[in-house]
Parts: sequence; structure tokens; C-alpha cells
Amino acid sequence: MIKPRIDTMMFPEGKIKALTLSYDDGVVQDRKLVSLMNSYSVKGTFNIGSGLLGYHDSARMDGKTVDVSKVEPEEVKTLYAGHEVAGHGLYHSSLTNIGAPAAMYEIIEDRKRLEALTGDCVRGFAYPFGLYNDNIK
Repeated sequence: MIKPRIDTMMFPEGKIKALTLSYDDGVVQDRKLVSLMNSYSVKGTFNIGSGLLGYHDSARMDGKTVDVSKVEPEEVKTLYAGHEVAGHGLYHSSLTNIGAPAAMYEIIEDRKRLEALTGDCVRGFAYPFGLYNDNIK
């Protein structure tokens, strides 16, 4: 009898490899990106801090003015349809600096809001700024 291997992951249609693309923050530039990805049937993960949705601002980076505005909450479901929406902390706070109770709130409340916006279960999470420690994990 052959024992099934539990260390082998299979993707849809039996594929054993996948290319993953992920983008952070739910910026307005995602509108063009998602449209382009959809035209080529490319899927992605979008890590969003739901507490910042609808925020409008610009920033100076490398001598250029960059739009750092976020998409509107009411467009999340349709804009990211067919893609994964993942948590990114309610307000994109540095979780290692705010302490475990506040970090837990940021993660749980963000997930709850994203699930309400998308109607889907949110499984993924990306640490804001890529920062974490054993306490936050």
C-alpha cells in the first residue's frame, strides 16, 4: 500500500508550482494593476489595511510627488474580485511598536472589516513593514 505524502502541495488542475504576486496597502494604482492582471488572467494577493481605505494624500519620494491615496471601501469587493484580499493591520501600524494587545486588535478588526467588505473569509496576513517578533507572532 502506498502512503499518501503530506509534504506535497498541489495547486488547481494538479499543478505543483505557482507564481505568486502580492501588493500592499490598497492604493489607487491597484485599479490599473488589477485591470491589467485580469486581462492576462493573472491572480494576486492584495494586503489591505481596511482602516485606511478612502484616505486621500500624496507624498514626496525621490523628488517626485506620489499619490498614496487608498481605494474606497465600497469598491473593494468588485475591484479585487477573483483575487485574494489579505489583512495588513487595520491602520498599517508597526505591530512591534504598539504592543501585543493593540497588535491583536489591529489584526482581528482588520480581518473582520475586510470580510464584511468582500463577503469572503480572509485567511492571509502580511506584517506591516515586514516587522514582527515572537510576541507578535
